[in-house]
Amino acid sequence: MRPLLMAGAALALATSAAAQGGEGTAFRAGPQFVSYTVSGTTTSQIALPMVAVVPITSRFLIDIATAFASTTTSSGGASSTIGGLTDTQVRGNYAIRGDNMVLTIGLNVPTGKATIDNTQVVAAQAIGIDFYTYPVPSYGSGLAGTVGLAFAGTAGDWELGAGASMRKATEYTALSAASANLKYTPGDEYRVRVGGQRAVGSGRLALGLIFSAFGTPKTNDTTTVNTGARAIAQVVYSMPVGSNELFLTLWDLYTGSGKQLSGTAEASNVVDLGVAYGIHRGNVVWEPNLEFRMISQGSASGNLVFPGLRVRIPVGNWAVYPGASAAFGTVVNQSVSGFRASLGVQWSP
Repeated sequence: MRPLLMAGAALALATSAAAQGGEGTAFRAGPQFVSYTVSGTTTSQIALPMVAVVPITSRFLIDIATAFASTTTSSGGASSTIGGLTDTQVRGNYAIRGDNMVLTIGLNVPTGKATIDNTQVVAAQAIGIDFYTYPVPSYGSGLAGTVGLAFAGTAGDWELGAGASMRKATEYTALSAASANLKYTPGDEYRVRVGGQRAVGSGRLALGLIFSAFGTPKTNDTTTVNTGARAIAQVVYSMPVGSNELFLTLWDLYTGSGKQLSGTAEASNVVDLGVAYGIHRGNVVWEPNLEFRMISQGSASGNLVFPGLRVRIPVGNWAVYPGASAAFGTVVNQSVSGFRASLGVQWSP
């Protein structure tokens, strides 16, 4: 789970029940480019996430998600590269008890590169750092299944949602080395989501919380590692300003301490504050934005500033969302610079 998924994630699973009926086939794709340079070492990723939503009946729909990505880390003439398709997630969503409850059964199909070799370790480690939020933080994690239940309802002026899920994964080879292969069995994941939204003043407030706890994973059936619990909280407030819109966002990702092969992983906390202003010009919306992100992990800390611009352009049944931002800051007293660009594309009948 990554912060990129948090825009409404806590509420989305639960309130999807209300959207089952009458929804047509939809397709979304979002080519993205992200690059960071940390004290002379550059990690760049080109990614193409894709999602298709296909209704089977008025109560049952299937969504399929995957991505293609190419990642390269380079420093001093040496490079580490990973490329190819990621795993594919297939989910069936069935609305029960009216439109207020949804049962979800998902399958992680291992179409991605779960096994890396020694030349790819550096790139794999770089994109897995939460602070930088690469579009594809990992390529593959083996066969896994998920079952979940979500509920949506109202209480006074609030639209509320809650959901719970459990994920179980199988063993896969995580690292292929000349001396030996490293086999890894992820621990079971238990996830709870809650969220709500309501009108506040002239605008709208949305709150969300996702909490994940993990069982004990193993390597080579003997060595145990411990993944710390994770909690993601989000606050989004939007309000009209004349014919325009103001958006304020806050998300916080806390990861508890855990045990890695190389030793103890300290607890960490990432906070991101954002403001965006949507300027309407005909059917096009221009959205200058600014983010400020901070991380603390033990005695280490860092910060990044992201000035950027997004545009929303409707074209018939299509909607196009180009955007770009720069990044400046420091992490553990090392200078960081970067660039992000994306082109969201959505089609619906």
